Amino acid sequence: SSYRGSTELGESSLPRGFWFVNQKATVIGHGGDAFSRAATALERGDFFELGWLTAYRDQTDGVLVVCSRQLFCIWLTNANHILRGSSGDRLRSVRWGTTVRHVLAGEERLEVLWNATTDEVTFEVLSFSRPRHFLAWAAYPLVLLQQQRFAHDAT
Repeated sequence: SSYRGSTELGESSLPRGFWFVNQKATVIGHGGDAFSRAATALERGDFFELGWLTAYRDQTDGVLVVCSRQLFCIWLTNANHILRGSSGDRLRSVRWGTTVRHVLAGEERLEVLWNATTDEVTFEVLSFSRPRHFLAWAAYPLVLLQQQRFAHDAT
């Protein structure tokens, strides 16, 4: 990743200062079947289909375009670059970093983890961001609320 921190390494590696860190983890089930369903949903991008949010993933150039409804019928489109995810017997994740066609600078990771000790399957959203453009600072409180809304609704 080209950022000072990386969601791949976890919260302790994320940048501080003028960066906002958003993290939410929720137990979504137990056992292998729950993990398999969640991992498949993560790979398909089901977490983006929330009514107020949708996404398009271009497989050829690694661009993830996210469209979100902000106010009534006004939609905001942001482009992200898909970064390397993780795939294992008990872990699936996808990460993306924002591009210049995004109102924020930062990175986000979605992860499904099957804990071997507790048998719990957890879905986690972890991101760090800050406004990319001067005008984005004015709307940043609304943007932070949208990030928190996504973390809540996606879990």
